[in-house]
Amino acid sequence: MEFVTAEQMREIDRYTIEEIGIPAVVLMENAGRAIAEEVIKLVIRRKDTLAGERWLVLIGKGNNGGDGLVCARHLADAGILVTLVYAVGPDHLSGEAAVQQRIATALGLPRIVYANEAGCIPDLRSYTGIVDALLGTGAKGAPRGVYASLIAEANASGLPIVTADIPSGMDADTGAVYDPCIQAELTVCLAFLKAGLTQYPGAKAAGEVVVRYIGIPPRLPVGMEGAGVVLTEEALESELGLDAGRRREPDGHKGTYGHVLLAAGNLPMSGAGLLAAKAALRAGCGLATWALPASLLPHMLGAVPELMLAPVADGGTGVWAMSQQTKCCGCSRRAMCSLSARGWAASRARRRSCAPCGRALRVPLSRTRMPLTSWPRPEA
Repeated sequence: MEFVTAEQMREIDRYTIEEIGIPAVVLMENAGRAIAEEVIKLVIRRKDTLAGERWLVLIGKGNNGGDGLVCARHLADAGILVTLVYAVGPDHLSGEAAVQQRIATALGLPRIVYANEAGCIPDLRSYTGIVDALLGTGAKGAPRGVYASLIAEANASGLPIVTADIPSGMDADTGAVYDPCIQAELTVCLAFLKAGLTQYPGAKAAGEVVVRYIGIPPRLPVGMEGAGVVLTEEALESELGLDAGRRREPDGHKGTYGHVLLAAGNLPMSGAGLLAAKAALRAGCGLATWALPASLLPHMLGAVPELMLAPVADGGTGVWAMSQQTKCCGCSRRAMCSLSARGWAASRARRRSCAPCGRALRVPLSRTRMPLTSWPRPEA
């Protein structure tokens, strides 16, 4: 599952609206309905009925607030009693959020303007849940004024909180949480997972995270790379075609599940190779061989008992040299997959000075028919 930054999400929104032609109000409608559906699922999991449910929906002045207004409308349609709590006067909303505000007013949904309530939500304990639609990915820094007061009051209520896209008070890119920050039970992330939700403490503030489709194409626009990938069972199955739940054969053995050759590390940067070797074994390969400079071998003996070590001559330097060509090529004939990692060239300057070493690695491995993974990508 790919995740994106706030800036990337803004560009995805622009691309969807301006180039594909899906109106922003349609995306907002889909987003609010998705949040409402997740609220209903949460309630049903808890008590099998919507009877007696009363939810507050906290509304900010941006598009996040517009999503909340749509959510409130769909909750009301489902039979849940809702009350809108505006952080600012309804006339401060603009664009698609203002459209949704006018619809909510026409439908007569009960509302409170928080700034006019002396910083206190009346009868807060009589409600059964809260939807946080105050601040979205465009917010910067710690919440202030009525926003800070609303967040603090929501957290202190002890009620379950479902948040729209990201918890209000969390940095969408870094996962940093400001004071105050919504502590959600469930976050309904819209279209794409946001980078901050993959990192702590933001991941903790978000609670359970569900990513919902809202009409934006699930693939990133051509030419855009995501901020990263979260490897989930669903991603293994959909993106890589792997069965994450597949059991190993009862008569399987170490030779059944592949042999990985790792060419990495040097004396001052031994951790690169060691971590990569552990990762290969934990990923499920049956055998792993680490080709490493001979001077590094004594320091690595027994570090990972199941890992095979293949020392290559280094002239006592502890770094890779041209003389390693033959040794690496011999190892690669026995492996099914190979991997190179940091450590053989620790910096750009060293990569330039060790250009022959880079060629020494690439030449023998390129002669094999096995899959080759390299990180970082060797320079041409």
